[in-house]
Amino acid sequence: MGAGKGKLSKIPYTVLQFNEDGKVVNEVSHNLESIYLDPYRVEAIARTILPDIQAYYQTEEGNAAFKKWQAEQAALGTSKPIAKSQKRRRKKS
Repeated sequence: MGAGKGKLSKIPYTVLQFNEDGKVVNEVSHNLESIYLDPYRVEAIARTILPDIQAYYQTEEGNAAFKKWQAEQAALGTSKPIAKSQKRRRKKS
């Protein structure tokens, strides 16, 4: 794999641990400069959060946010509509 491919580049993040009272009991900061995520891990994460994303965009708030984003993209000339035939259907196992 070429240099930089598959790596998250210099994205800092902090992991906070809370006790039952909501107080921070531990804080660890990291930089993802050298982290590599295998494609299967990225897909596993995506499959985990996809139902929540879909549920959000089926709400009134999510639908309004999506329409606002579409209008912003259209104003910038960067939006490409997704035809129904282009949407992937999930295979049932």
